[in-house]
Amino acid sequence: MLDYAAIAVPRLTGQFQNSSKLKALMAAIVGPLTTLETDADAVIAERWIDTAIGKQLDGCGAIVGEARQGRGDDAYRVAIKFRVFVNISKGTPTDLIRGLKFLTDPTDCQYLEAHPATALLLTNGFFVDSEIQSAMQDLAPASIC
Repeated sequence: MLDYAAIAVPRLTGQFQNSSKLKALMAAIVGPLTTLETDADAVIAERWIDTAIGKQLDGCGAIVGEARQGRGDDAYRVAIKFRVFVNISKGTPTDLIRGLKFLTDPTDCQYLEAHPATALLLTNGFFVDSEIQSAMQDLAPASIC
């Protein structure tokens, strides 16, 4: 973080270097910028998905369209990240595989097509949620089940 007063005062032109009143005025004008920068950094940090908690995390979820549904902050954070992935997904097979990897943390993941309009996704992941099918359906194109 910068000390704006310490930067601004030495930058006074030569004719004002010995003016204690002008130096004090300059310090009084730019001094609050340090506090402002600190506060702005805190506001920004509190609103990232990885660092937000409570109401700030609820705001992140509202932006991407993911309701809290009684989840704790950590579970809700994962759901928000997945919703971001769903929102930017094109529904390609690669996107489906990436989504499955995100949700299940597997060592192996496979995509198979079964006709008509069906995609089979296989994983050996440990973190298989009971609602994974509906989550993956959000990722898939409308005509694929």
